[in-house]
Amino acid sequence: MYRLVSPQWERNQEVSHLDPSKCFSCVVRNQVDRAVLYQMFADEHYRLTRLARGNELSAVYESIVSAGKTPLVIDCGANIGLSAKYFSLEFPDARIIAIEPEKENMAQARRNCPSENVHFRLAAVASHATRGSLHDPGQGDWAFRVEEDGIGDINMISIDDLLLEPVCRDCEPFIVKIDIEGGEDELFSQNTSWIDRFPLLVIELHDWMLPGSANSANFLQAIAYRSRDFVYLNECIFSIANTLTDPQ
Repeated sequence: MYRLVSPQWERNQEVSHLDPSKCFSCVVRNQVDRAVLYQMFADEHYRLTRLARGNELSAVYESIVSAGKTPLVIDCGANIGLSAKYFSLEFPDARIIAIEPEKENMAQARRNCPSENVHFRLAAVASHATRGSLHDPGQGDWAFRVEEDGIGDINMISIDDLLLEPVCRDCEPFIVKIDIEGGEDELFSQNTSWIDRFPLLVIELHDWMLPGSANSANFLQAIAYRSRDFVYLNECIFSIANTLTDPQ
């Protein structure tokens, strides 16, 4: 269990753990960053032991490592790098691809998570390779949205294409985490076969933020016919494959 030990008003935050290898410091810029730090390391939104199938998922991770392969975690919407930091500490043998479209958030993520097993991409995810534009709805540094337009300055990459890149090619898919401020509508609109390759998909949906748009419909349609459990904890849905396989 992690503990936040610094006064909340300090920019430099110390995070402690009974395991000294998991203790670290990071920098927060404002209250939004502090809220992210709390979610990741006080509330531990992505802690697998909260799940009835947590031990099963941990066994999948261990079996990938035992088989001499590298578990792959794709962090879509990495923000200031604290989710990637959490994954890198909990799964030290994994390779984490942290994808974030906003430049200042990305710079902060690189400072907060200087781990050799975390690879950063200044980009956004989409159902296909395209371009998009960044929009700030004025809700803080965790609410930037990317809208596909084909001509914007944001590179948008598909998960299918990412899995073919050299950084991922020798890895075994393990977790894909998606928190992309409503971009899930476009992401799940087509080309969703990659879902079947990940034992665990963790996603935050945003119908609450985009009322009347049925923004979650494509995600729900994409997983409805698949044999996967659907578990809602805090802000996240944990979609767990019911056909977990041993990579050996």
